[in-house]
Amino acid sequence: MFTIYDVDYYPAVSIGEIPQILNHGYCYLLYDFGVLTEANYNEFLRCDRKIVIGSLAPWKEQLYHKFIQSTFIGQKSGEDFYYLVLFGEGNDMQAFRKKYHLSMAQIPFFKNPFHIEKEQFPFLQELL
Repeated sequence: MFTIYDVDYYPAVSIGEIPQILNHGYCYLLYDFGVLTEANYNEFLRCDRKIVIGSLAPWKEQLYHKFIQSTFIGQKSGEDFYYLVLFGEGNDMQAFRKKYHLSMAQIPFFKNPFHIEKEQFPFLQELL
């Protein structure tokens, strides 16, 4: 564990260690599952908000399509799912939304993720 600006980070946490972290009394916990797998899928579904981040860059777009098709068929709606795009053109995002009937948002550029600018607050508040 390490701390930056009063935020505790737990790198490479196993699923078995999560209950111990939950007992620390944090107001918010943000899990970065990396790539969603069968091993961490159930833990992901337990989260209050499920944030799925993908890329619509031409060389990665197929991975996002495959992920949505194979993982979230029948579960892709609801207030607790947030689909975000890291890279992609507006037209690509619009086509993706239409194809899967999803609400999506583009992640804004953060020059320094440890120093949040006023313009970035609405995006972050939406996720909380």
